[in-house]
Amino acid sequence: MITKRKVKEKPGVWFINREGSKLPGILRINPNDYTQFLTLYTETNFEGSSIKVDDSIFGDIELIFGETSGGIPYTLKDCRFRKSSPIGENLYEITYIPEITFYGGFLKKNEETKIFQLSCSFPLLSSWYDTNRNYFGSFSPSSDLDKMKPAISGEELTDEIVIDNDLTVAIERNYSQNAWVMSKEVSASIHHCISFTTKSPRSYYEFRKLAYRFLQLIQLSTGKLIYLEFNHVLADENDIDSPESHLTTKDGHIYLPITFYSYDRKRDLIKSDYIHQNNMLFYGGVNKKDSLNDIIRSWFNNYDKYESIYNRYLDTFEWFQNTDAVMSELMFHNRFVNLIQAIENYHFISHPEFNKEKFGQEKEKLQTLLEFIPDKEDKDWILERISSHTTLGQRMQDIMTNKLSFITSEIFKNRNSRDSFIHKTKRIRDDLSHGNKLTYQTEITEYYEKALIMLASCVLLTIGLDNEQIKKTLFRTGRYSRMISFFKSKF
Repeated sequence: MITKRKVKEKPGVWFINREGSKLPGILRINPNDYTQFLTLYTETNFEGSSIKVDDSIFGDIELIFGETSGGIPYTLKDCRFRKSSPIGENLYEITYIPEITFYGGFLKKNEETKIFQLSCSFPLLSSWYDTNRNYFGSFSPSSDLDKMKPAISGEELTDEIVIDNDLTVAIERNYSQNAWVMSKEVSASIHHCISFTTKSPRSYYEFRKLAYRFLQLIQLSTGKLIYLEFNHVLADENDIDSPESHLTTKDGHIYLPITFYSYDRKRDLIKSDYIHQNNMLFYGGVNKKDSLNDIIRSWFNNYDKYESIYNRYLDTFEWFQNTDAVMSELMFHNRFVNLIQAIENYHFISHPEFNKEKFGQEKEKLQTLLEFIPDKEDKDWILERISSHTTLGQRMQDIMTNKLSFITSEIFKNRNSRDSFIHKTKRIRDDLSHGNKLTYQTEITEYYEKALIMLASCVLLTIGLDNEQIKKTLFRTGRYSRMISFFKSKF
């Protein structure tokens, strides 16, 4: 039986500027369905205008401030107007849905607020990152109790990963002692959180983007949809009005706690902090800590370059599991096209020299023809199209022969089967793109899985794994080991 937690209510007065109207209302935070609502009871809106039945006088509001009955200042950010309902003749109930709630001070407008740090928590972070964490949620060494000093003392340990000259990602590990076992072992629970810190200030939205990127990295490794929680921000003391005195840090920043963040929480995506190692592409238990930190560093440094490829790969996971949704044939066809497009894009981005090489070969073939074209503009027009066009078949041939031979040799019996795959994949892609009847209907599922293995290899190359590491990873991971074993059995 699931015990429902109590809904938190924060009554007070709410306003958008101190000189304007202050409206009575209640902020309700529901931990059971991960929602929050601000309900106002008023005859006017924030500007003091009379409320009509027409909702047109309302709209979304960037910041709403509150002074609660407990004397704590609140800031509600990115508030969506939900509804207005009449109560009696002149009184109305107005409802807003904030995205994020800060307490302890009033934020200034977003473009003016300077933030130096954002702290977050993710489900699965502890089991994904920590090499010492077993899969039952405790840390229980059988010898050398000195290793457990952090657990016994409650000490916090931090791994700092320098991404570039400005950004540092810190993963903080908290141990708490649970029990002694047979006087020799100690069991301790482990909790991780992550903070993004910059030397130069950034906006809240830029920090939120960093948190989303890290969330995608965990999703890419685990294949699980997860949510994130925001814990606090560090902001410049000059950008926070009326901060509580105990929230000021030694370096002059304001530690501003976050009581609620609504991103995907209502979907209750992850019910436990457990996932088996065979379902993760990379994690602390198999990748050494320095190696995993290098993966995190490469992910952030290469994200802008390979973002479209990462997004297409993430789309291959079965996000519909445990729901009533069913993937249609059209959705599967779209996935196939996106998969092939991602492989082609990877080759285009990571091997620009291939375009120049092919351009030189084609230009040499056409040199004789170009001599008979007197107009320079016509010549340039032809050369431009040669230099910008490399066929899917050429890219697939190069990537399978030179870049991914370490894995394609495991899923293709010989060169003939590989060439057949390239030819038929091109035709399937063209048929799906132009709405034609599929020429190779029976092969599409097999080719989808082979292309998926290739794309996974490309993604792992972008985050710093070498050929041997990728091969071991794919053979170990349940999603791909079954596919590879099946294809090898057909040799």
